[in-house]
Amino acid sequence: MGCIDTLLTSVIADSLTRVEHKSNKELICQDIANLISGLFGGLPGADATIGTIVNIQTGAKTALSGVTRSLVLIIVILSAARLAQNIPMSVLTGIALKVGLDILDWNFLKCAHKVSLKGALIMYDVLFLTIFVDLIVAVGVGLFIANILTIEHLFNLQSKEVKTISDTDEKINLTNIERSLLEQVNGRILLFYLNSPMIFRVAKAISREHSAMRDADALIIDLSDVPYQC
Repeated sequence: MGCIDTLLTSVIADSLTRVEHKSNKELICQDIANLISGLFGGLPGADATIGTIVNIQTGAKTALSGVTRSLVLIIVILSAARLAQNIPMSVLTGIALKVGLDILDWNFLKCAHKVSLKGALIMYDVLFLTIFVDLIVAVGVGLFIANILTIEHLFNLQSKEVKTISDTDEKINLTNIERSLLEQVNGRILLFYLNSPMIFRVAKAISREHSAMRDADALIIDLSDVPYQC
C-alpha cells in the first residue's frame, strides 16, 4: 500500500509539473529508506501527497524542496513541539481541505463517466472511501474491484476465441499440411484452438465446447497463439 501511495503521489505531481517520474527510482529509494528506518525501530512510510502538492504550488522545482520540508518537520518535532501543539486543529483542517480540493482534477471529473462508466464508478468509490474511511482502505478496495473487472474483460475476450475446429477454417493460421490432414479425416480429429490471454475463467468457455468433443476420435489442443497464461 505504501508503494501504491507513492506512485499515486508521483502521478499527481506529474500532472501538475508536466514531467514524468521514474517509478523504479521512487520505489527503490523508498524501500531502502524504510529498511533503514526499520533498523532503528521506525515505521514504514511513503510519499506524502499533501506535502508534495504544497511544495509544488509554492514554487518547488527540485527534490531539494522535499528534503527541506523533512528537515523543517524534524526541527519542529525536536525543538518546537510545544509551540506547534497550540495550533488549532481547525486551522490544520482548513489547510488540508484547501490542498485536497486543489488536488482534484475538476475538468476530468465532469467527463469521467463519458470515458469509462466502470472506471468512473471505481474512482468515485475510492474518492468517498478516502474521505469517510481511510486512504489505504480506499486504495485496497479500488485495486480489488479493478482486478475483478480486468479478469471479467479478459474472460470476455478469451471466450470469443475458444473454437473447436473439425475442418479447415480460413480464420485459423494453419499450414498446408495441417489443412490437408483435417480434410482427410472427415471431422474425426478435433482441433481445439485457443487465442489471447488464457485465464482460469476460460474453463467455462471450454466446457461450453465440450459437447463437440464427444463425436471426435482424437483431440488436438493448440496453444501456440496464447500469449499469456494465469
